[in-house]
Amino acid sequence: MDAEGLALLLPPVTLAALVDSWLREDCPGLNYAALVSGAGPSQAVLWAKSPGVLAGRPFFDAIFTQLNCQVSWFLPEGSKLVPVARVAEVRGPAHSLLLGERVALNTLARC
Repeated sequence: MDAEGLALLLPPVTLAALVDSWLREDCPGLNYAALVSGAGPSQAVLWAKSPGVLAGRPFFDAIFTQLNCQVSWFLPEGSKLVPVARVAEVRGPAHSLLLGERVALNTLARC
């Protein structure tokens, strides 16, 4: 499903509220890791290490958008994943990448 189709099923305001709740659940208080990682620019690469199908890109994007990061995809939604494949790259402040990583990966796994 593309972003337009998702917006019809799940209004953008509702998606933003869901993402906010997911991030708050994962980090409900002080983010001590941010002190260590800092706010300097960084990047992370998403690799497919197991076979599967890429699903959940709009959720992944919404998580990192809320954290002021940019996602570049190398494969479209619905692609068959054949290990080892470079799927996406995320750029942004180091502490934001770490804050969104677990939530975004869990979302892709559920999708």
